[in-house]
Amino acid sequence: MERVKVACLGDSITKGTFSYDWIGQLAAAHDLKDYQFINFGKNGELAYNTLLRVDEVIALRPDYIIILIGTNDVNAVMTHANTKRYKRNLSLPQQPTLEWYAENLEVIVTKLQQYTNAKIALCTLPVLGEDLTHESNAMVAKYNAVIERISNEYETELLDLNGKMTGYLMQNPPSQPVPFQKGLGLLAKAAIRRVLLREDWNNISERYGLALTTDTIHLNETSGRMLADMAMHFVAGPAGSFFWPRPSAEQYERYRMQFSF
Repeated sequence: MERVKVACLGDSITKGTFSYDWIGQLAAAHDLKDYQFINFGKNGELAYNTLLRVDEVIALRPDYIIILIGTNDVNAVMTHANTKRYKRNLSLPQQPTLEWYAENLEVIVTKLQQYTNAKIALCTLPVLGEDLTHESNAMVAKYNAVIERISNEYETELLDLNGKMTGYLMQNPPSQPVPFQKGLGLLAKAAIRRVLLREDWNNISERYGLALTTDTIHLNETSGRMLADMAMHFVAGPAGSFFWPRPSAEQYERYRMQFSF
């Protein structure tokens, strides 16, 4: 009997080298032994680069497709230095923008719907830094609004990873939230501790005062399991939206005031 094929398309958060391997968790789950999870994650990619690889996913003829892409698109617009670095390193044909991200994501979805019969789920982007009042998370919210619009317009499932992470951080606020680190320093430190010292992801997070990310970008085991749980229910559970109820405006204001100095 041929196994059910699940294609997971995205960047390093999907690849699982510098982030918790949520796809590996699903592949090892006994309840999902009839499913084959194919990892189409690639480190450092923007939605534009992912679009260039969509034909690889189509050729697989998957039954399900999970798409989590956009964190690098956000990172690329956070500073002028980031914009230059991404444009140079990825040979981008234009400056990264929110509008360009929306165009590329929409083409990814329409092409997959046109050339496959797969059920598709879009994931909202994780938090970027664990200070929910920081400008990075305001930018993430703009990109997630695009994801939600496209999901609604093209009738895909929506796995609201950001909603889960935001809710967790609101309910378990740290004494001093760690904002997004715009450079590569913390990312490199976390990678070294994982690859060379074999530390587990949650220990790395705790070392740097983080709860859900290892370096303010990538998922640790706690947040990775949140995503794996939603993905598992998407492919094997009852149909329905996995949109996590986000904190109310009043709850957010209380959180913001708690960390205003």
